[in-house]
Amino acid sequence: MNAKKFSDAMSELDNKYIDEALNYKKKAKKPRWIKWSVIAACLAVVLFLGVPYSVQHLHTAKDGGDAGYSVATKMTFKAKILEVQENALLVEPLEGTEERELAATILIPTDDLAELKTIEYVAAAQAGDLVQIGYLKEDSDISNGIIAVYEIVPIENDLSS
Repeated sequence: MNAKKFSDAMSELDNKYIDEALNYKKKAKKPRWIKWSVIAACLAVVLFLGVPYSVQHLHTAKDGGDAGYSVATKMTFKAKILEVQENALLVEPLEGTEERELAATILIPTDDLAELKTIEYVAAAQAGDLVQIGYLKEDSDISNGIIAVYEIVPIENDLSS
């Protein structure tokens, strides 16, 4: 086909077909990888937010003396019992402990300590006793009076230990 024949053929076309061809827009198709990337990102967010929460709050059944477990960091400090109350112990963390910097005294509720192996000692505790207190760091806010105690053990009055 030469230029003349092509020009003649083009001049015979109806203008509506030319306009339609000029204004034709192909339907944009999203690549499949975008869809799968969005799904993977959503799944990653769910796992990132959900798994640490699930693991931190995972506990085993508390039957038969099994104390369960938590992924919280177990901390201990030495303290002196200042006062034995009906449902609490008022203790003073010893000098040089991190807990002493957070609070001069700590009130430990004893009504929730029934599952502790040292409950016999807690019932017999007296003012002036030195104790080692085990608590869960992530579940405690000592400066605001919240402490998640898991153990209270009497220690000798010798401060060199």
